[in-house]
Amino acid sequence: MPNEYRTDRETEREEMFTVNEVEGILRRGLNRKRDSGEITRGELVDTARELGLDSREVERAIHEQRKFGSIELARDEYKAKKKLGFYRHLRTYLIINGALLLINLVSDGGDLWFFYPLIGWGIGLAFHASNAFNPSQREVDSGARRILRKQQRRGLEFD
Repeated sequence: MPNEYRTDRETEREEMFTVNEVEGILRRGLNRKRDSGEITRGELVDTARELGLDSREVERAIHEQRKFGSIELARDEYKAKKKLGFYRHLRTYLIINGALLLINLVSDGGDLWFFYPLIGWGIGLAFHASNAFNPSQREVDSGARRILRKQQRRGLEFD
């Protein structure tokens, strides 16, 4: 049972974690904390100090997060919008082509013409899926910048 939690007494040496595991564990803990409130700068610095990080490094990381964190969130938002657009397109494709199938079967069951729009539109849908799930980094960055500009304009309108 290698993934079970063990106390210090149960292990001969202290358990080690990779940086990715530490990030995941802290993210889970912070997500639980988020439900009960926010974390102050002091709490953040104290926690980092307990982890052996210098407070200057934490301050630098806070600055970088404020500078670059918004672009990362905007990139994630852009990717999510692209996927949502694809799922809407897929839903429309299924509904319309299902209706065309019914019309074809009810009106003239001998000649199955509904395959032509199904295949043609399906090719376009495949390209849309490719673009939604594998956008280029350039496209993601451009979309993220548009989102940030839109957010800035909205912020100015409400001030």
